[in-house]
Amino acid sequence: GLGSSAGSGAVTINGGTWENQELIVGGAGPGSLVMNSGATVTATGPYVVFAGAPAVGVGYGSAAGVISIDGGSVLSVTGVADIAANGSVSLSGGSLSASGSVSISGSLSGNGSIEAPVTVGGAITASGGTLVVQGLVGGSGVLTIDAAGGHRCGPDRRFRRRRAVAGGARRGQRDDGRFWHRRQHRAERRDRQFRQL
Repeated sequence: GLGSSAGSGAVTINGGTWENQELIVGGAGPGSLVMNSGATVTATGPYVVFAGAPAVGVGYGSAAGVISIDGGSVLSVTGVADIAANGSVSLSGGSLSASGSVSISGSLSGNGSIEAPVTVGGAITASGGTLVVQGLVGGSGVLTIDAAGGHRCGPDRRFRRRRAVAGGARRGQRDDGRFWHRRQHRAERRDRQFRQL
């Protein structure tokens, strides 16, 4: 791993492919992975650095872990990707794909796509464009949409957190606002019925 033991580790990939069984970025020491120009990084398992380790762990110890996925690059995970409390992932037109799920106790920000179910205990910030999430979104964390950002969710979308977000976005609502409109419509219909009596 990159920084998985004492010391630090950093890798930059420009348009190439890097295949791993398991990838830990930031553990006992800091680690960083930068993916540019359509780079592909895979973590296919089943090698396990320690019992219970995910296929990809970011900030999985006492030190920071950072992954940047830019320009059409793809981080493809067979299994679970865990962005721990000391971890951060930034997307700038890139994609994070996992056959299991993506757990976020740290932070994920930017624009691009997440192709997996997501559990948010930390924060997701859509900024600089559209962040597409293909899968169920749940957890107790915060989803923030800045003025220049947007988000789209796949057919299984579900937001459980009822917390205000920046940029005039909605409280605990779907991105298309249907939840609020249905409640508003019911209230208006009820008012009309009372007025007719």
